[in-house]
Amino acid sequence: MGSCVSKGSNDGDRSVINSNNRSTKSTTHNSSRPPTQTFSEQSSPNATSRTNIARTTSRSTLRSIFRTQNGSSNRLRPPSSSRLSNPLPAPPQLNRRSFTGFITRYSRRWHNVANSKYLLPNDDEEMDRLLTQHYMLRYVWGNNYSAPVIGMLTGGGGRILEIGCGPAFWTLEMATSYPHSFFTGIDMVAVYPSSIKPQNVTFTQSNILDGLPYDNDKFDYVYQRFLVCAYTTSQWENEVINEIVRVLKKGGWIEVAECDGQYESMGPVAKQLSDAVATLLRSYEMDPYISESLRNLLAKDSHLTDVNTQEMSIPVGSWGGNPGKLAQDNLIAFYKALKTPLSDMLRIPLDSFDELMQSFSREVDLYRTRWISRRVYARKI
Repeated sequence: MGSCVSKGSNDGDRSVINSNNRSTKSTTHNSSRPPTQTFSEQSSPNATSRTNIARTTSRSTLRSIFRTQNGSSNRLRPPSSSRLSNPLPAPPQLNRRSFTGFITRYSRRWHNVANSKYLLPNDDEEMDRLLTQHYMLRYVWGNNYSAPVIGMLTGGGGRILEIGCGPAFWTLEMATSYPHSFFTGIDMVAVYPSSIKPQNVTFTQSNILDGLPYDNDKFDYVYQRFLVCAYTTSQWENEVINEIVRVLKKGGWIEVAECDGQYESMGPVAKQLSDAVATLLRSYEMDPYISESLRNLLAKDSHLTDVNTQEMSIPVGSWGGNPGKLAQDNLIAFYKALKTPLSDMLRIPLDSFDELMQSFSREVDLYRTRWISRRVYARKI
């Protein structure tokens, strides 16, 4: 989702490494925090190539892939082991009737899935935000994943699953980069492309909370990103990780990416906004700081080993160059998607919210605000 919520300053707990030392190994599971890479556009060895990507990529062109080829241009296309102490369960019986269409609320389009509390809309405006978020993350990380799966991806025949793929920017880009592997994206609503896609990509409309529609030990690599606004704490602990591990092959890798539960160097407006988001998430029984718990969630699963964490400190605002501008655009779009509930919590009129966003934009430059993108990955035994 790309949001951050405040939890107080914690700068002293982070060891920072220079951004052009991207070969630094991630930390395996232990009691200490992993090192945090700090992105700096000027010091990045790939800054020139990334800047060219950002300047030449037309969002309207990429976005058009996900439009209908007829009718309104503003409408998205509809869908046309003996070592284990607790053996994995059989595939569940699926509830395929949980999706009952879309609803309109606050002048935005939202899902209408019976057993999902997902807080964000799924209209064109949100697709734009997700595209901005995708390129921002790829820009600062310099890649699309951290798990050691390059051999499997390039060797051919690998099977990869993205959960909660949305418009599938990650899946489509990965499938293009690794044409000899097979990629599957699932989402509870079909906002992914139905026909214009690489031949090694398939999509399925499915909700992981109904159970994944796949047999045990199906995939070599399962990836999930920024679903802090999708799952309750109980679902993370009792359903999501368990179901991912079930469909993962022995020796395969799970990777879960989330943003940190706090800004670094935030001002009063950023704190006000992020505290309101935290309160909103808790009201839906969600954990606003789930990224800080992912390491332990994976480490305590008896089916997983080699738990690793990587972190990247991302600038927010014009002071951070291209990635900072992308991060700022992403966050403002996120806040605007939740404009009505956040305005209620902040006790401000709706027509004052845009002014608050302008204050946020000025403040992140003044405080040189950052936020942490975290990736946690582990291997199934």
